[in-house]
Amino acid sequence: MARRSFRLGLVAAVAVLTGAGLSAAAASPTAAPGGRLYAVLRPACARPAAPGAFRCFAIRRVLVRPGTPGATPVVAAGHGPRGGYTPAQLAKAYGYDPSADRSHLTVGIVDWFDDRNVLTDLNFFDRHYGLPRETALSFRKVNQHGQAAPLPASHGGASSPEIALDVQAVRGVCHTCRILLVEADNPTNHDIKQAENTAVALGADVVSNSFGGSESVIGSSLRSAFNHPGVVITASTGDDGFADFDLPKRFRGTPASYPASDPHVVAVGGTDLVLDGHGHVASERIWNENPPASSGQQDGAAGGGCSTRYRAPDWQSHNPGYQQAGCHGRRLVADIAALADPMHGYDVRETDQIGGWVTIGGTSLSSPVIAAMYALKGGSGDAAYPAATLYTNRTHRRGSLFDVHRGGNGYCNSLSTRVCSQRAAGVLGLQSNNPNGSGRGLVDCSFPRDGHDVSHPPARSRECNAAKGYDGPSGVGSPRGLGVFHPTNPTATIRNPPTARAGTRVPFTAHVHKRLKHTTVRLLWTWGDGSSSHDRDGSIHHRFAQPGRYHVRLLLRDNRDQLTIERTAITITT
Repeated sequence: MARRSFRLGLVAAVAVLTGAGLSAAAASPTAAPGGRLYAVLRPACARPAAPGAFRCFAIRRVLVRPGTPGATPVVAAGHGPRGGYTPAQLAKAYGYDPSADRSHLTVGIVDWFDDRNVLTDLNFFDRHYGLPRETALSFRKVNQHGQAAPLPASHGGASSPEIALDVQAVRGVCHTCRILLVEADNPTNHDIKQAENTAVALGADVVSNSFGGSESVIGSSLRSAFNHPGVVITASTGDDGFADFDLPKRFRGTPASYPASDPHVVAVGGTDLVLDGHGHVASERIWNENPPASSGQQDGAAGGGCSTRYRAPDWQSHNPGYQQAGCHGRRLVADIAALADPMHGYDVRETDQIGGWVTIGGTSLSSPVIAAMYALKGGSGDAAYPAATLYTNRTHRRGSLFDVHRGGNGYCNSLSTRVCSQRAAGVLGLQSNNPNGSGRGLVDCSFPRDGHDVSHPPARSRECNAAKGYDGPSGVGSPRGLGVFHPTNPTATIRNPPTARAGTRVPFTAHVHKRLKHTTVRLLWTWGDGSSSHDRDGSIHHRFAQPGRYHVRLLLRDNRDQLTIERTAITITT
């Protein structure tokens, strides 16, 4: 079947590889006569050995000889050494200053296994782009217990491409942020839980996770590791499309992968970002590398869908467009999206497995990009769950977002349901007009999930299709500047005496600051002695019966379901 050709408007047919100063055709034996390049996409990490296991989402763009099965002609749009996008190109496209001083902020990255050359490769990356050399403060690598040694086994560099991508994506977006790499021993619930908690315990303001697994195998102990109020935690939505339709059937999981499906997490979807000859955005659509209604081509697509476990928070379920996704009160993934398409991708230096520069994409790229942009904005702004900020800013700062309204991450991709139904019948040899009746399982969100025929083509569901406004694959859209990350949650300054006697009425005052006008804020004090009190005006008294040191927590909740947690402490004497 003919594959999609990538035409990038004003970009020349042969990109200049700035790192080497040579054209792609001259530098690569894979070029066809006339200089055209061909590529295939390959997972940068091995597929999981068992269904439901965590897997990383990085995908490599590999140049191949013309005539290679599945090869796609590609026009290199980037200025990187392998024709992928550069830090400067992303900064211009998404509208941020990567050099802003954020040296007081730490971006944590959680991966598994050891990348033995991660610091050497990062310093090479820095030199290539004129960034400062890393120091013991700017980059730190630890095991899942927070120690510099012993580090996990490398397993032949099995995770090194993913680790290199995560680290260099964060550094490319935020030149001054501190980077904390936490390497888990294995991609298991126990080890990932330990690594995630370690990243937060060591001071990460933002944590990026470029992996996922089926919600069905996630236990409560692991869920607690992704619930750290005030810390921005991002997670990739996946690289196998809606309901993992792009995976072999035995490996498919729930429609939305975990941890992206967790409401405490910012779920990051993937786009195909195309720049014009001046470096401005020419178009951006949902990343789905599969030809529409293909016969099973497995080239990757952004993940997402309705959660089977989590309720949608009010800030999502009340958002215009949510009801058209058909989630019936369940959490919808994603929240926001950014570049993921490996055919354009991001150039990374990785020498543990690959041996040099490589173009990598997948939602493994979009998660650290968004995490680093949060850091550039200053972190969570004390928001308990920063994903809520994105939805509020969709209303209050419309210019801070690009509405990604083209494409889809399901089997139908960009086709109408009528055309998809017809094409699926021809491609798959079906008598049914419902692609979900193909025997391949759940492949598209718009058609009945029981696989039964439909009398009329259904409407395209927002669960797996982009639409004007809010939708599942792209969430609120992709960022244009940092305004979408601007904190909108209420905050408070707490005043109380440092000490008091047991049994006396102790005054506590909360001076509430509303970042949004015309909102109401409710207060809940948790005193640390097993009791709590509701408060309306920010002035309250409490009696502590026993001597001791008490840690007091104040929860602020506004009528947009935005949460902030403030803390104080008091010593009670006899």
